[in-house]
Amino acid sequence: MPENSFYYDASLCIACRSCQVACKQWNYLPGEKTSFFAAAGGYQNPSDLSPVTWTIIKFHEIDEQAGVKWFFRRHHCFHCTRAACIEACPVEPVKAMTRQPEFGTVHVDQNLCIGCGACAEACPYG
Repeated sequence: MPENSFYYDASLCIACRSCQVACKQWNYLPGEKTSFFAAAGGYQNPSDLSPVTWTIIKFHEIDEQAGVKWFFRRHHCFHCTRAACIEACPVEPVKAMTRQPEFGTVHVDQNLCIGCGACAEACPYG
């Protein structure tokens, strides 16, 4: 398997979410309907990864005496070596989720995907 990586420097991240947009554009992923405050008590939108959302910025709100503080981090598909999402995909005989031999990444064929969410549910990273 090729040894590729994607470097993310959290010290330079300003939570602009352009990585979310770039991931959707690069992978031809459709948008999904969300609400502005998708997660309870926070500025999180969308609330988590899904079959059509592979990268998000997770916001964590901490209420301190001096005021509210925000902590954020990039959350994305980790393209696991033993990807539970591929195993969980119920589409047969050809799975909608496969591993791309060229790059070793997990790929979702949107033409085969039935949108059941089994992949997102099986993901150990949420």
